[in-house]
Parts: sequence; C-alpha cells; structure tokens
Amino acid sequence: MFAVQDESPVDQSSFDELRAQALHTLRFIVYFLAAFTVFQTASYYLFARTDLLNQPFGYVSVTLNLGLLVAFSLFFLINRAAEKFHLDKTRIYYVSMNGMTLFTNFIWLCHIHLAGSSITILIILIPATAFVVSGYLGSWEAWIHLGIGLAGYLGLIILERNGLLPFFPLYRHSAELPAQFLLSARYTIINMVMLIALSVVVLLLLIRLQRDLRQRNRELAQAKKKLEILARTDSLTGLINRRTVMELAERELSRVRRQKQHLAMVMADIDNFKQVNDTYGHAVGDIVLRETAQLLQHNFRPYDLVARIGGEEFLIVIAEVDANKGIDLAERTRVAIANHDIRIDEATQLQITTSFGCTTFNPDQPKSFDLLLKDADDALYVSKKHGKNRVTHKV
Repeated sequence: MFAVQDESPVDQSSFDELRAQALHTLRFIVYFLAAFTVFQTASYYLFARTDLLNQPFGYVSVTLNLGLLVAFSLFFLINRAAEKFHLDKTRIYYVSMNGMTLFTNFIWLCHIHLAGSSITILIILIPATAFVVSGYLGSWEAWIHLGIGLAGYLGLIILERNGLLPFFPLYRHSAELPAQFLLSARYTIINMVMLIALSVVVLLLLIRLQRDLRQRNRELAQAKKKLEILARTDSLTGLINRRTVMELAERELSRVRRQKQHLAMVMADIDNFKQVNDTYGHAVGDIVLRETAQLLQHNFRPYDLVARIGGEEFLIVIAEVDANKGIDLAERTRVAIANHDIRIDEATQLQITTSFGCTTFNPDQPKSFDLLLKDADDALYVSKKHGKNRVTHKV
C-alpha cells in the first residue's frame, strides 16, 4: 500500500538515530501496554459491575490490546533482526512502521466502536497516531494514516446508523442510552466536522513544530561539524593542527608497532621565514605558508599525516616506509619547494627553501613516540646548522 521512498524524511546520516529512538520508545510502549492490559483485565473481571459491563465484549477489548501488544513486539523484533543480520534496515523500518500503524488504527477503531463511537474520547487516538507517524515516518505518511483513520471512523458511524453494528456494545444497557439522538445525522455531522477540524489543525501545528525542530537540529549538527573541523585543523593552511597530528601519530605508531612495520617521521621548517615577514609583510608570509602546505600535501602520499605544528614548522608522519623511502620522499619535496615560484604580484616572484629532519621507527630497534619527535627535531636542527635547504636523517 505504501511505497518506500528512496529518501527518508530526515537526513540519511540521522536515520539510525531516528530508528534507535523509535525502537527505544516502542519498547517503553510495549511495557506500558502490557501493564495496562493486566490492569484492564483485573478491573473488568474483579472490580467492574457485571450488570453494566458486557462481559463478551470485555473479552474482545482485552484481546484487541493483546493483539496490539503482539504487533508492537513483532515490529521491535523484526527491526532488531534486520540490524543483527545486516538487512536493508531502511526499507524494513518503513514497511514495518506503516504496517504497524495501519493495524494500530484498526485496533483504535475497534475500541472506539466498543466504547460508543459518538460519545467516547478515544477518537483522539486517530490524530494522535498520525502525529506520532509524522515524527517517525514523515508528514506525507502522517496525512495518509490520518485520512485512513478518519475514513474508518466515518464508515463505523455509517454502519452503526444503518443498524449493521450495535452502538456502544461494551455497555450492557446500551439500548437505554439516547442512541437515536447520538446517532442522528445532525449530531454525527457536527461530531465528524469537529474531529476532522481538530485533527487537521493539531497535526498541522505539530508537523510545523517538528519541521522547525529538524531544521534547527540540522543547523546545529552542521555548526558542530564545522567546530570539530576548526578544532582539528589549522585555519590558515587547512592542514591538521598540532594536537590532532599528535593523537593520530601516536595511534599510527601503535598500529605499526603491533604489525611490526616501519614508520618515518619528518619535520620541515621554512628557511629564513622571519626575513620574508620582515621584508614583504605578514600577508606575503601567509601566502608562503599556504603554498608550502599545498606542496607538502601534493608531494607526500594522500594518506600520510601532514600537519602544521606551529609558526613555519610542519610535521609529516609516513607509515609503512623504511628510512630510505622516507628520505627519498623528503628530498623530492625539498626539491619541489625550492623550484617553486611563489607569485606575490604580477611583477614579483619569491622562491623559498625548506630544511627537513627525518627519523624512522624500526620494529627491530623500536623507539617511543617522544624519542621519534626528538630525533626528527634534532635532525632538523642539523639541517639548519649546516646550511639549510637539505634533508638530514637521524638513525
């Protein structure tokens, strides 16, 4: 009856959260419904006046609630099984949710009939169900299920008016009620118009509220993502920052240590960077930093860790390479930077050089993370001391 849309009413990234929330809520409803059914059974058969309660229809009411309990439990189990066996969770969720909502509306109509369709407050369950559907499926599905529920309620009134169904069967003496008045056309029309108007107005307001909340949640999620990116990256160069590279480098070192592989750690520093700032200004210094960062990213591998760790200093972590490969990558990058012209304006170009310090992690002679950093820094110091624009490796 309902086609599963390729696009869910919420962002795909938040579908798992919505589904988990639905299952959590449903689990609570199952517990509540089970307790209510026990209470209903006890109140019907231990405390209720049998001269007023129609016992056979009391059995029907309890059975309907048990059926609803079984349906909710099946929905919960089906979706858990889809998660466990890696099935199409999205399709199973939407099909089972629509099916369960149809069955729920049928149960509500049965209860409304038992409790007197023209006088019971239970009719509010129809728009209430549509509202819940709007939160866990979408607004279109909510309107569809509201229409189905209202059409079922109208059909119930017609059947009762034509004597095909008894009115208020749960009450033993329903014949003594002013059924002719309650089932008159005027009363029925007024009741239906009020129910439909109330349902539509409430549903529109609630759907609007949910839409606003979802939009706000999306905006907050985007803002949170931007803040996370800002916290992990250097705003000038776009490289990861010192804190992030330290975390990732330690994790990478632990991995290569377990797998008995090599790792190279390289420190790079732009030569005479203070002189660039003093001569051309900090705006040109920022251009130099950005273009150097781009050259580092381009000449090292896409999956290597390249970070700006402060000022004009960079750190590169290269997994699964030995000393020779690490030195070759650093040397190739040094040459690329030295041969690169940085255009300041149409008449001025600037060439810079970079010094590198390199060390490696050897599984046969393992080093700690702090020692690797120290050795790379020491090697960089040697490059600076012996003329700059060179690569120095420290064993």
